[in-house]
Amino acid sequence: MSRRQYAVPERAGLGAPDDTGCSILHVDMDAFYASASLLSRPELLGTPVIIGGGGNRGVVLSATYEARAFGVAAAMPMARARRLCPQATVVQPDYARYERISRAVMALFASITPVVEPLSMDEAFLDVAGSRRRLGSPTAIA
Repeated sequence: MSRRQYAVPERAGLGAPDDTGCSILHVDMDAFYASASLLSRPELLGTPVIIGGGGNRGVVLSATYEARAFGVAAAMPMARARRLCPQATVVQPDYARYERISRAVMALFASITPVVEPLSMDEAFLDVAGSRRRLGSPTAIA
């Protein structure tokens, strides 16, 4: 498996971020449920999509950035989300898909460090102190 190398952006002329003493990474996969849902619906990429329960009594699980631009947010009542963004496509959650993708991502994290503390399907802490010699600085690992 190959690893992509990403350039660390400089901060307003201050150079690369100083990660001295840092060994804990926090990963929060923003729009995870929306992104995972769109894997099987590529025709919806770039459009407002709301992931949530049917009817007006459900709540928004996630939304694409295009729907968020209209004010749609997670945990919002579906009725309000539909009023804010009536042109959005509503997609029912697929928890089995989210679980499979989350397991794969957590396995990737475990290939970087054995010290992974998942907080939810889309969020985890990684202690990369033991990975520095092999993979570089925490910023490079991130």
